[in-house]
Amino acid sequence: MLVNIQIPDEVYQKYAERRPDRPQAAIAETLKEFVNHTPGEPRLIIEGEAVRRLNTILGWPVDRTETLLEMINKLRNISVAGLEIELTPDQLTRLRAQTNFYTKPGDDLEEAFRAQVVARIKMAIAGLVG
Repeated sequence: MLVNIQIPDEVYQKYAERRPDRPQAAIAETLKEFVNHTPGEPRLIIEGEAVRRLNTILGWPVDRTETLLEMINKLRNISVAGLEIELTPDQLTRLRAQTNFYTKPGDDLEEAFRAQVVARIKMAIAGLVG
């Protein structure tokens, strides 16, 4: 089906830069990618270098929204002696705040966060078993 639409020249130019030989094909490809997205709904688009950084940070290729959500949920869990402990967003926020308070410039924040978590777990276990 052929449809005629009017778009601003500067928008058309962006597509022409992407596909100088066939800007209309670039527009059609983009429309196909977003056909299932509802206009006005919140969305987050992560592309290029940001996706590569996410893949490196998570140690897993992020190729779908569901994959990213699964990985984020895994980051909220702590495994101790085979037990999975899910931290609430508030607990994570407090742990990060405490980590930031106790770190100095140049410290490895990830390692400091792990140390903070381990210290809190040890304190909790000491309170339980003495």
